[in-house]
Amino acid sequence: MKKRDPQFNLIPHRFKFIGLGIAVLAALFLIGMKEAWFGLAPEQLEPAKTYGLNFFILGLLFIALAKEKVEDERTFTSKTKAFAGGFVGAVISAIIWSSWNLLFKESSLQPLTGQGLAMLMLFTYLATFYLQKLTGEEA
Repeated sequence: MKKRDPQFNLIPHRFKFIGLGIAVLAALFLIGMKEAWFGLAPEQLEPAKTYGLNFFILGLLFIALAKEKVEDERTFTSKTKAFAGGFVGAVISAIIWSSWNLLFKESSLQPLTGQGLAMLMLFTYLATFYLQKLTGEEA
């Protein structure tokens, strides 16, 4: 019986592909909804958008929490630093976003929602982690 890593309990590597599939299908659904491929009634658009974004976030979360093929201390350190960077980056972005909307009343920025914040954190984490992996740096 395999022991679990006490530092970081991740889901199996195959969930990266499951998450990618969920994210792609959700993105296609959201694009199709915007382009009116499905012919949804106006009262169904907002709940459908919410569900589509939730599934997109779920796919990104699966990608973020899935193990790499080779897990070692360096990978663990990179993931930890990338998670911290994603959190700090999202907090700073949320402060700037809300300040921008406060300063410029006719701003074209939409209010930042919980879904937007979660996507911002996950995108920042994934970009940071894979850029570290690509360049071989531990930041």
